[in-house]
Amino acid sequence: MTRNLAMMADSEDDKVDLHGFRGSHSSDDQSVTKALEESGKRRRDVQRNKIEKDYYLEMERLEKSSIASLDDSVNKITAFYKTRLETLSALLIKKAEIENEIVQSTAKLERALAGAKEELQTVLDARLAQARKDLGS
Repeated sequence: MTRNLAMMADSEDDKVDLHGFRGSHSSDDQSVTKALEESGKRRRDVQRNKIEKDYYLEMERLEKSSIASLDDSVNKITAFYKTRLETLSALLIKKAEIENEIVQSTAKLERALAGAKEELQTVLDARLAQARKDLGS
């Protein structure tokens, strides 16, 4: 139909535009064209604004999601390290207890060895004295 209107416009003296308006480019045609252009511009502006709004909303959602994911990871890592530190602390306390037991056992063993040494020395001195007496008599 648009093609027919265009062919009719070529054959007739007064021009017919594609919308069926008759007459040469009148102010009505210009105002309709201008209105169409403005309408198209408004639609493009609305569409562009919607796209921009959707973009910024998506960026905000992604940022919140990233922050939440990061916070979750930090919390998991913190909990992991806290558990490890508690375990390490308990092991250090146990190590200190064992070292204290070793020191106490070593001191006890040293006292026992010193007593045994004195006892052995007394026995050896007595035997040596007996042996000298037996040899000398």
